Amino acid sequence: MRRSIQTVESLAQSSLLRSVRERLDTERLVADAIAIQQIPAPTFDEGRRAAYVAARFEDFGLQDVQ
Repeated sequence: MRRSIQTVESLAQSSLLRSVRERLDTERLVADAIAIQQIPAPTFDEGRRAAYVAARFEDFGLQDVQ
């Protein structure tokens, strides 16, 4: 158990995670989460929501999004 705590602590202190936090646009993240949540998506009918997420991924340059 202690090893897991040490792993989490070392990850929290890592320069990689620090770099990610510095570049994270939290306002945009929250806006996207709200936009996704507001798209109607009844169970087994999430196509519009999925299309929105796929388009956002493609906006970031991801390819072959499915």
